[in-house]
Amino acid sequence: MTRIILTWRYTLALVATLIVLGVSYWLLDSLVFSLDVQGFDHWIAQFGVAAPLVMIGLITAEVIIAPLPGGWLAIATGYLFGSVLGSLYAYAGNVIGSYIAFELARIFGQPFVRRFVSETKYARYSAKVSTSKFGLGLLYAIPLFPIDIVSLLLGISGINHKTFFKVMLLGFIPNMLILNFVGAGIAIPEYRFVMLTLVAIVIAYFVWKTLKTNITSSKVQSHPVNTLD
Repeated sequence: MTRIILTWRYTLALVATLIVLGVSYWLLDSLVFSLDVQGFDHWIAQFGVAAPLVMIGLITAEVIIAPLPGGWLAIATGYLFGSVLGSLYAYAGNVIGSYIAFELARIFGQPFVRRFVSETKYARYSAKVSTSKFGLGLLYAIPLFPIDIVSLLLGISGINHKTFFKVMLLGFIPNMLILNFVGAGIAIPEYRFVMLTLVAIVIAYFVWKTLKTNITSSKVQSHPVNTLD
């Protein structure tokens, strides 16, 4: 009986994953990047030589305002400007935005940070930012972590400016190169399917991980551990 239940769970998990992958791919292909082709790139192009500065400003604002989803603007930058220039623009925007978020958190403290970061993410990433310099570097280097939240939490962690700058400046290099490579690849018809599939897989992973975390948290709250007085 237990084996049958597990089999059904794995089957449902597989079906759900495939559905999320399909929906994510369709949204990316039909909505997000199609809109970029028809509208966003034209909107950016109207600024002429100032277009890179506008893009840097948008990325900076996205990093500072933590609730906004991160990463997609860096991909869009590679899509619009190519992997080399796109990486430079995305790097500049993310560095500026992260520094501002760090300073705001340092100035206004924990109450300010809690207004922008949910309780779940606050608890999850507070433990991560207390790790080693190498561990902090990975948070910025791997494009799977919310660098806006990480920067805010580092602002109230007591880390000094020198260490923060070293970790952030070095960590962002591989992050931006990866995201802009994906964005530039999407702009090339021959690589579009592969790149969109990779992004869809990442989205599906985050959906699965979020659902798993929420389910685990619900179980813990529903069945608290009894302790002896």
